[in-house]
Amino acid sequence: MKKLYLCILFCTVIFLFFIINIHTAYAWKVPLEIATSADNGEKIYNRLVAGIEAGATDGFDNHWDAPALTASPDPEKEPVLRAYFSPALWKDIRGPVKKGNQWDLIIDSVPEGKDVVVSWIKPQGMLKAGERLVLRDNDKVSTDGAPVETDVMEASDYLFVSDGEGPRSLSLVLTGSASESSGSGGGSGFGCGTVK
Repeated sequence: MKKLYLCILFCTVIFLFFIINIHTAYAWKVPLEIATSADNGEKIYNRLVAGIEAGATDGFDNHWDAPALTASPDPEKEPVLRAYFSPALWKDIRGPVKKGNQWDLIIDSVPEGKDVVVSWIKPQGMLKAGERLVLRDNDKVSTDGAPVETDVMEASDYLFVSDGEGPRSLSLVLTGSASESSGSGGGSGFGCGTVK
């Protein structure tokens, strides 16, 4: 009888261990599309992916990250659009979240006067309570003197007009402080927030 109780206790502990590990697993990805148009009206775009994965690091991970091809396949022609995460990645998956995690996005080779649209799929339900993900335009300043920011959860794209004077610097920034969030409450994220 004692062996049966020990077996049940052991199985319960193992079961709880797996349940706790499943709930603490934290991962998400945000696909981005950076698009402009050629002189003939054809859409030209690059697709990038930023995200968090438990097994990844902040450096290059062969399993998670993908290098960007930044040179034109035709050496005679300059590309019309080049977009990548610094240092030259199309897919940049980071390790466990730290406050202020940032993906630096470089967009260049776009001729002057062309509209550039950065769009994304909102990571619904993937951010933890109190986290905020914004796209920051490091080359455009708002009226308060800070870089222009677009909340990824509230908008689905950001548009700017190329000045043709070199690369445009944007950043995807994840902050983890509830006080930095523009949300209206705390709570579990299941509709039971606190009114502040």
